Amino acid sequence: MAAMSRNKATIIGRVAAGSSLLVGGIGATIVLAPQGSALPPVPTTLTVTNLDDAGIGSLRDAIDTTNSNPGSDTIIFAPGLVGTITLTSAPLVIVDDLNIIGPGVDLLTVSGGGTLPNFLALGYDAIDPENVVISGLTIANGKSIDPLIPFLMGSVLAGGITAANMSLTLTNVVVRDNFSDLTPTEAGGLGGAGVIHIGSGDLDIVDSSIRDNRSSSPTPSGGVVNFGGNISVTNSSITGNISSAGGGLICAAGDLSSSGTILSFDGIVAISDSVISGNVAESGWGGALIYGGEVTVSGSIFDANVVGAGSQYVAGAGGLELAGSRSITISDTRVSGNSAPTVGGLSVTNISAALDAPADFVAVLDRLTITDNIGGPLGGIPDNGSGLLGTVGGLSIRSSAVLGSSTISGNSGVGVDVSGFYSAFNAVDSTPSVASSTPTSSGAFRSLLRSTRKNVASNAPLAPATVSIDHTTIADNTGDGLSSLRMNHAEDFVNSPTPTEPAIAIGHSLLAGNAGQDLATPATVRWSLLQKWPSVAVAESDNNLVGYDPELQPLQIISPTIAVRPILFGSVAWNAGNPDFTPPPETDQRGLPRIVNIIDIGAYEVQEKLVTPAFTG
Repeated sequence: MAAMSRNKATIIGRVAAGSSLLVGGIGATIVLAPQGSALPPVPTTLTVTNLDDAGIGSLRDAIDTTNSNPGSDTIIFAPGLVGTITLTSAPLVIVDDLNIIGPGVDLLTVSGGGTLPNFLALGYDAIDPENVVISGLTIANGKSIDPLIPFLMGSVLAGGITAANMSLTLTNVVVRDNFSDLTPTEAGGLGGAGVIHIGSGDLDIVDSSIRDNRSSSPTPSGGVVNFGGNISVTNSSITGNISSAGGGLICAAGDLSSSGTILSFDGIVAISDSVISGNVAESGWGGALIYGGEVTVSGSIFDANVVGAGSQYVAGAGGLELAGSRSITISDTRVSGNSAPTVGGLSVTNISAALDAPADFVAVLDRLTITDNIGGPLGGIPDNGSGLLGTVGGLSIRSSAVLGSSTISGNSGVGVDVSGFYSAFNAVDSTPSVASSTPTSSGAFRSLLRSTRKNVASNAPLAPATVSIDHTTIADNTGDGLSSLRMNHAEDFVNSPTPTEPAIAIGHSLLAGNAGQDLATPATVRWSLLQKWPSVAVAESDNNLVGYDPELQPLQIISPTIAVRPILFGSVAWNAGNPDFTPPPETDQRGLPRIVNIIDIGAYEVQEKLVTPAFTG
């Protein structure tokens, strides 16, 4: 990512070699490695020999030694050393490149004892951030305390681990049962209970679990908070975290300005083979809120996350909210059983309209399972700054997009809602509210919302969104199957540009059994099935089946990330597609051959072949 113009001394206060750095309310004297030294770095490996809080052979002593030694050092633990290191004097402060290799998450725990934060990793230089790697241990029972790390954007401190201007990698680590009750300054703050990464550098979470952390702070918080840089979450879980303003993961990936706000959402976000489940937020976002330049999600689960109707921030998606400025790709992913006052399941938005360089990219949504999510009541939640968004149970698309080989079923609210290009925050009420009058709301995230509103109001709308929906089943949702609900409520938005009418094309898709209309927005429809006659314009359409019951079968679980609504051999949707169809796609949603005899309609392809009896005359 682009270099930033500040160094660490500007961000966290003047820090000189041998100085006393006030962290977490405790003055800890840290002997810092001289910057600009002519001596070449000499990597050192130190061994921790006891579980003491401090003193010779302790983890604190080893970290202090590496802080005074320029270059990348390594800390290991003596064979057979297992148990808990309980911190009693101060957090563990890392200010140089370091690799801590623990014996295993079940063998070694670093605990804040319920009174102290566990780890602070504070980088010298925003342009060339240090690298900290922690593996093979548990970080538990930490607590954020005042005063905190004074970023210009407000106070910042997590109970588990805080990294500022550092590249942080957590591999085979458990971060659990940490707590934050951060009191925001007038500038605001971030109070993630488990992990906070802020400033330059990247955050990588691999083979790890961030779970059961709690935050009562009114600041943006959750299991993991990333503000600046790039982030990846691989084969990991973020589960059971509870907070006032945010749930599992809050991410704004990009460059941080000197005032502590995001300059541009150009960071790279990648989530793969991971589970974000069972997180609860009083307001904000349940499973994950992700802002970035290039956003990719694959092979993951967003399940049973809950957002309440609190008043601190805009109510976002219950399961997953993706906002990209250059690209969004989500595939082989399940979003199920989530709930929120607005969008219950998944929200996808092109936010480039709010930036200086609008990009008419096409979001790719492939092989998705979006089921049993709950959207809020029609008319939205009053007096919380969210506007009147209505109820979208399953999927909200505010971008050009291609939705393919997916199942959207059993959601409370609209199954799929498609709206034109405009900012993710176009519906944020710009008039003062309870949220905007609090110190926390004038900090990082509230200023982000304000600047986004200002930019989108001054930018002309992009070209109309073009959305293709192919080989997809949208069934048995309690609202309309496919609508433009947010377009219909455009008059309720405050300070919003007039949204442009999306162009929707539907092919080889099955819309049936929805409590409202199966199709409630103008579209071009070909080789598809609509169980109900649409009440809207259907232009340039042909070879459709309208008014037929496809006799969909109950939801069938194929894998942790894939579930489908099968059709039976002989269903009206069986062999009802274009006989001249040629791949792609090569497979149906399950990964089985897409064409057996003639392609079927919907996400499911019957694999039983029609056998013509041989003539025996």
